Amino acid sequence: DRDDVTAVITRAMALLSEHGRTLPTSAPDEYDAIESGPDHLVDIHGAMQGEERVRTQIVLRRLAESNPGEYGGWSFPDLADALAEHGIAARKSHGVMVVHTADLSRALTDRDDDDA
Repeated sequence: DRDDVTAVITRAMALLSEHGRTLPTSAPDEYDAIESGPDHLVDIHGAMQGEERVRTQIVLRRLAESNPGEYGGWSFPDLADALAEHGIAARKSHGVMVVHTADLSRALTDRDDDDA
């Protein structure tokens, strides 16, 4: 029922602060979060809802439903530009333009490998 740890941690943190040292944190920097904005690649991947391929019109609708402030005004050129940033292009399948989940997954994996 005794809390001996809190006092030790508080003192250690005070000593670090006195010497101008800080500890790394896993919390995202608020400034970085504001600057980076939404992750279009992740959002598009989420809009696929696990389907192998989805018509571009459906992707746009799902994006707008999930984040109207960001994607409400998007059109096909906006989607195409966001995909092109990662080397992806919508392709025709059965006469309609679609986005393939495999392309998005590959781009996410490549990006994660580059970040590591």
